[in-house]
Amino acid sequence: MGLFKPKSNIFKRFEDLNSVLLEVGRELTLVAGSFPHEIQQRATRMHQLENTADDITHSIIDEINKTFVTPLDREDLHRLAVRLDDVIDYAENAVSNLLVYGIRKSRYPLPEFCITLNKAIIEVVKCVSLLKSPREHDAASRHHVEINTLEATGDELLKNALRDLFENETDVKEIIKWKDIFQSFEDSLDRAEDAADVIEGITIKNR
Repeated sequence: MGLFKPKSNIFKRFEDLNSVLLEVGRELTLVAGSFPHEIQQRATRMHQLENTADDITHSIIDEINKTFVTPLDREDLHRLAVRLDDVIDYAENAVSNLLVYGIRKSRYPLPEFCITLNKAIIEVVKCVSLLKSPREHDAASRHHVEINTLEATGDELLKNALRDLFENETDVKEIIKWKDIFQSFEDSLDRAEDAADVIEGITIKNR
């Protein structure tokens, strides 16, 4: 038997959250390839996905609170749900601010951040999916390592982005706008790593 009971409502809701995460990742790849075109559509869709994720996260927390015996540690489940939701919140904030700030032209490393975050999302989704089978714990650990690598890539992207902004951008408003956008991407990657850390802890506890 896996870590989650086969008919667990909690696990089903995590699967629903995974589906939203994957769609967020697809939206990010569209931003990477087409910005500034269709940014209104991308921002609108990201906002819809964020709302859906919030609803699912609340349902997970409600399920945890009303379940006498949860399939995994109650605090771990709560922490994982919140971290996954945070990944989406920060990604939505980054894309939304491209629209809100009236950004009309892409600049380095916007596409790279979008692609890196999408890769991290895919790895996190794989980690969550593997929780149901203890035999797959080693695979979950490998995905965890990949997420750590992608988060480190995000750190470098942010450092390079800030260096480029302060060296080459003369408009203070543009510096503030882009710094905020890039920081949101990095925050989303940080939360993806946090989620992977929670999953790693879960797999260690349940070996």
